[in-house]
Formats: sequence, structure tokens, C-alpha cells
Amino acid sequence: MQEYFDNEVADKEAKERFSCQICLEECRLEDGVSLDCSHLACRECFSGYLEVKVREKCVSEQEMVCPMPKCGCPVSEFQVMGVLDGTPLWQRFLSTRAELYRPEGADERKCLCPCGEVIIVLTAADQGFVKCPSCKEKD
Repeated sequence: MQEYFDNEVADKEAKERFSCQICLEECRLEDGVSLDCSHLACRECFSGYLEVKVREKCVSEQEMVCPMPKCGCPVSEFQVMGVLDGTPLWQRFLSTRAELYRPEGADERKCLCPCGEVIIVLTAADQGFVKCPSCKEKD
């Protein structure tokens, strides 16, 4: 009977583990990140990958993609936030994305607050002043 329970526990533990496709180490599912393309990476490897991308300011949707060769599936902002939220890298990611943003329509414009925050404004809704979400200054 003990052997049966031992096998059951071993099977359960095996189902809760995966092999990181970057470092090839065995990891627990709760310590992993699943991308939209179904590739799996451990949080440590994915965090390191994101750190390099953010530090090099390679954060556009074309540059921030799955690290697996020939995949090219975009990494979503939610996936980046899930790993980097609460760190200085998350703030750098957001500010770099804002720097790289190019308005798509004639009704959008990019404003730079004196505090350094970049704000995207819909000019049709612009009533003359925009309140900065960071410093609360009106511009």
C-alpha cells in the first residue's frame, strides 16, 4: 500500500514540474512563466532575458519576443509586468515604451512633463490642460 502512495506522490510531483527551455533545468510549474506560444521558462531565466532587453532599450513589440530561436511570438506587457512589477526595471520598461511610442493618428500627441514623464494625449479630448499621473502637475 505504501508503494502505491509513493508512486502517486511521485506522479503528482512529476506533473507539477517542467524543463526550462532556456537553462534546461528541472523547475516547479509555480516557478515558471508560460508564454503565449506555449514555450516555458523558469522565472529566473525569463527575468534575466527581460532585464537585458529593458537595459538595452529593446522593448518594442518587434524586439520583445519569445527567447526561443525562430519563435518570434511577442511577449505581452502583462507577462513583463508579472515578472518585473515593483522593480526599477518595470519603470524603465514603461518609460522606454513611452519614449518609443509614435502617435498613430492625427488625434494623438505625445507630451513631456517637466518631471520626465511622457504622456499620450488624445487632442480631441484635450481641454487645454493634462494632469501628469506621476507628479500631478498640469501641463
